[in-house]
This record gives sequence, structure tokens and C-alpha cells, in this order.
Amino acid sequence: MDSDRNPMAVMSDKTGYGVAGILALGLIIATFIGGRSLENMRAADDGITVKGVAEKRITSDLASWRGQITLIDKDLSAGYDKLQEQFKTTIEFLKDKGIPAESIEEGTIGTSTKYRRDERGHATSEVESFSLTQSFTVETPDADLAKESTELLRRGIDFRSYAPSYFFTKL
Repeated sequence: MDSDRNPMAVMSDKTGYGVAGILALGLIIATFIGGRSLENMRAADDGITVKGVAEKRITSDLASWRGQITLIDKDLSAGYDKLQEQFKTTIEFLKDKGIPAESIEEGTIGTSTKYRRDERGHATSEVESFSLTQSFTVETPDADLAKESTELLRRGIDFRSYAPSYFFTKL
């Protein structure tokens, strides 16, 4: 009875089975690849990632603050000598407060010249005075020392204390 069939129909059946077989094989391969990809994604996501903020109150164990002595004098050389004397007094004050000499860093001395003005307010070439400044930096665990430095004003020293910076060194 198969011999009665149309040869084209037999060929069409064979082609249909071939196409179905190729589709089935493609589906099996796609399922295998998709399953492996899903498995790899899950394996890569085994770790836990946490992002956020934690707060803990700490007390600084190091304060760094800068001070500056200013002196105005008509004579530059005499002003320099007076500034050195005031700086020495300031260093002695700090040492008396328990600051070791190696914790005090001497800065540079700065100068500026103030010229006299004529009756119209224009600067002349005649020097009126010199302003000399001596800066220094102190590093100490005693952060409150900067507040006590105003005592230098009572000693006649034109002293300026800048806001301290606080650090925690035990991280």
C-alpha cells in the first residue's frame, strides 16, 4: 500500500520528520544553555553585599592648632628683636602648660611695610611702621589648650589663635 502513495507525499513526510527533529534538538540545546546560564547567575550571587552608614562617638586624641604673634614697630630691626622675645615668652607659656618642645613647630616670620599718607590720602615713600608676624603650630592631645592661650594677651603679646583641627589617630 505504501507503493500506492504519491512519492512526493512520502518525501514530504520525511522532510517533516527531519524538520521536527532539528527543532527538537535545537530546543534541547537551548534549554541546556539557558539552564547553565541561570545556574551561573545564581552561583555568582552567593555573596551578600551591604551598604550603609554606621556611627560611633569618638573623642579626638590629637589637636593641631595654629597661633600667630603680631608686632608693629617703627624700626624693623628693633621690631624683629621684640618679636623674638615675645615668641620665646609664648614657647615658655606652652611648655609650662605641658607641651613638649618637639610638638611646637615654628613657622616663618612675615613682614609688611606701612607707608605714611599725605594730606590727600596718597601713600608716600616715607615708612610709618613695620608689621611683623611669627606663626607656629602646636600638636597636642590637650585640645582645650587653645582656649587657654588667651592668657598671652594679658602678658602684652598680640596673639591670635586659630580654630584647632581635631584628629583621631587610632583607626
